[in-house]
Amino acid sequence: MTDIFESPRNSRMMLGEVYFWTTTIKDWKCLLKPIKYRELIISILKDLVDKKLVTIYGFVIMPNHLHILWKLNKLNGKEMPHASFNKATAHEFRKDLKQYHPQVLAHFAVNEKDRSYRIWQRDPLAIHMDLPKVCDSQT
Repeated sequence: MTDIFESPRNSRMMLGEVYFWTTTIKDWKCLLKPIKYRELIISILKDLVDKKLVTIYGFVIMPNHLHILWKLNKLNGKEMPHASFNKATAHEFRKDLKQYHPQVLAHFAVNEKDRSYRIWQRDPLAIHMDLPKVCDSQT
């Protein structure tokens, strides 16, 4: 039996399905320690729920990454809800860092074609919660 945690890393998600999703701050920096950033994450998640874009079953915010158990219900315009989450949180973090902690913002500078800063790493992990398959793999 295949262990779901040993299968190839996957970041793709489909609408209407439940996923365990984890995303990490670039270079595992502990950006999420301040309460204001954790509250910002919760606020953006609440906004996605209020817009009925996602259903959240649980989440955990750690200093440098987070886990969410959620279902993506519908697109946010042309964008998947998890992309909207990453974009909104990165924008707010960058804005706050620029104003209050420019020396920290420098750690997130990148030389990429489409951006000057990267807050989240590029490789989130999405594990489809096919419940019978997940439960059966534990035995």
